[in-house]
Amino acid sequence: MFAVNDILQLTPMGVEKFKAQFGAGDEFFVSKVINESTEYAQYFVITNLTQMKSKVEPQKPLALSTNHAHTLFKQLLDDDGCGLFYLHDERSRVSDEQLEVESPNWIKKREASWSVIEQFQSDEQILKYLQGMLARQITQHAADLNVNEKAIRRALNRYISNGCRKNALLPIAYANVGNSKRVYKTKPGPKGSLIPTLMTRMIEPSDIVKVQRLALRNCVDKKDGKFCLKRLHILFLKEYCSDEIVVEIAGETHFELAVDESKKINYQQFKRLFNKAFDPQQQQVLKIGKSAYENNRKDMTGCAFEGATRAGQLCESDSTELPLYVAYPLNKNKIEAAGKPTLCIVVCVKTQKVMGYSLGFSSPKWISVAEALVNCVQNKKEYAKQYNVHIDDDDWSCQHLPLSIRLDNGGENTPKQFSTVLEEDLGLSIVDYCPPANGAGKGTVEHILHIIQGFLSNITGSVEKKRDAGIQHASQRAVLLIEDVHRLIIRAICIHNTMNSRERLLTTEMAMSDVIQTPSAMWSHLINDELLGRPRMSQKRLPELVYLLMPKLKATVHRNEISLKGLGYFSDWAEKKGWFAKATGARFKIDVISLGGTVDTIYFKDEAGELQPLSLKKEYQRYEGMTELQAKYQLNLIKENRKELEHKKENALVNFEHEVEQAVEHRLNNDFKDAPPNTQKTIQSGIAERKAIMIEDEQRIKAEQLFKTMQANSEFKVSSEQLNDDEDYEDIY
Repeated sequence: MFAVNDILQLTPMGVEKFKAQFGAGDEFFVSKVINESTEYAQYFVITNLTQMKSKVEPQKPLALSTNHAHTLFKQLLDDDGCGLFYLHDERSRVSDEQLEVESPNWIKKREASWSVIEQFQSDEQILKYLQGMLARQITQHAADLNVNEKAIRRALNRYISNGCRKNALLPIAYANVGNSKRVYKTKPGPKGSLIPTLMTRMIEPSDIVKVQRLALRNCVDKKDGKFCLKRLHILFLKEYCSDEIVVEIAGETHFELAVDESKKINYQQFKRLFNKAFDPQQQQVLKIGKSAYENNRKDMTGCAFEGATRAGQLCESDSTELPLYVAYPLNKNKIEAAGKPTLCIVVCVKTQKVMGYSLGFSSPKWISVAEALVNCVQNKKEYAKQYNVHIDDDDWSCQHLPLSIRLDNGGENTPKQFSTVLEEDLGLSIVDYCPPANGAGKGTVEHILHIIQGFLSNITGSVEKKRDAGIQHASQRAVLLIEDVHRLIIRAICIHNTMNSRERLLTTEMAMSDVIQTPSAMWSHLINDELLGRPRMSQKRLPELVYLLMPKLKATVHRNEISLKGLGYFSDWAEKKGWFAKATGARFKIDVISLGGTVDTIYFKDEAGELQPLSLKKEYQRYEGMTELQAKYQLNLIKENRKELEHKKENALVNFEHEVEQAVEHRLNNDFKDAPPNTQKTIQSGIAERKAIMIEDEQRIKAEQLFKTMQANSEFKVSSEQLNDDEDYEDIY
């Protein structure tokens, strides 16, 4: 099943259908998925990515139903057989604050385009526009605003093609800021002329009324009824485009119908008439019947996975503090506890399969959810090798992003972050923000967290409920490091995915296909389905995904280092780029990210989309291996020590100055009390002779002191030898 930002290519049938409109090698991407008011209709908005990159104005996207989309398009895969996805240009994600500073005129132009299409931005209006059902409304709206229709249509094409993002309405020239000039391709050329026998007449206004009457007479309102648009087209040709003729067969006269070519309209014309005659809601009533349409809207008590038909279609995420104390690794001379880590997981509601997790000491926040989402698309076999865990692909086969997600409305999940990163950039829809401390709102993930905690309940360092006060506290027995906990979590997730029985999640189709009732088996069945399945996500785009999800930190480039939160970083790549030479004149800031919570390395995204590592400088190597909190603690400790030393130094310097004054005053009042003051301003004469005399006197004093030291040592040695001789003498007798 396609999802937002999936990159597609034409199937052989699609190449044949769009040969006059698109190139056979063009790339496409899903810019939006529109779900109608019922579960029976879903449309994919597909944009030609190749043409959008080469032309000034994007063309009108396609709106295809599920069956048509999978018939005409297929997922574009990389060399590893993984699906590719499209990330919008960074300039389309700039904030209004940045635009106000850099280009305030761009905002005015964007808001002008926004006001023109404001009434056409709902999913229903977008679908009608793509299906050619908004011509009258656009014409009337253009007349009311006294603007050209092209201003509305061009703005709608740009808005829809770029995933319904407001910044898509920025002027086209804004996309060229800092880039080289675009290379424009030639147009595909005029369409070929049709064979005379295939030519059809023009559509007339009276045809819409005919289609309405015909559809209403042949609509369905009974159980298991069927409504076929192709059959309706045949009935239209029979009733309005045919004449009765007389034919003789085997000497007998018969009356038959013959289609008049001058009255005929083809199937594509009939579909356009049908879409103009009925809105999407009315079409659903005609296709499934009034009774079924109304029954589908009745309130009913359902389950968590109700409405989910695909793997990863609806996911839940939550965090919890594990009941386990982890050892402190920086002091190997004593067993000390570093605290209890926090686990964040993402679970597929349809199959209860754990898709990804993150583990760390920090309290639940956005980075925990981001790391769990990144882990969802990582190759789990390669990821487990980092912790010396060897698993099979079937143990944990997930390598996909969720299509929609349900989250806590806590401090770690702010609506602003999710609306910009998840919804706009990655195409994930946020199903719900559950109220804090309301576990029933996402019972699936709460249940899975409880299962994983059960794996850790009896190991060393785990917290015992209702512990006897006479038993040693769990923090005194913390010997497992955070790496050990990672290994245990991976093992626990694999056991849950492959061995927990979930028979109530089996569908009739799964049962008929002999699918084992485990989360992994059900996930594999759904994810490999020809129509509803999805390929694995390519690992080549993982750095871009990581950079997009991780919180951005502001680092400052100085003339000799890159500073972030009191630590200094350096990179040969940055030096070649001339950062430090530029910072000699004035410091500047850059956006960086930190991975894994350690301070060893931070990353900067270059123009090519690659992550460039910035490593700690040698003078900061004492912070290697520390987490951000540990490094912050050490920096604050050093800062406090520096303040204390400066305070002590100030007191010592005050006494030093006082001692200098006392020494000067003592010499003037005693040794030089009878000496007249010196009034001469030039250097004194005879300094060299007096210095030579002082050197001779100094050497004589040092020789006498050295002689006394040597004499004292020799006397001590003689007395020690005599003492030893007396002891030997006594031993003989």
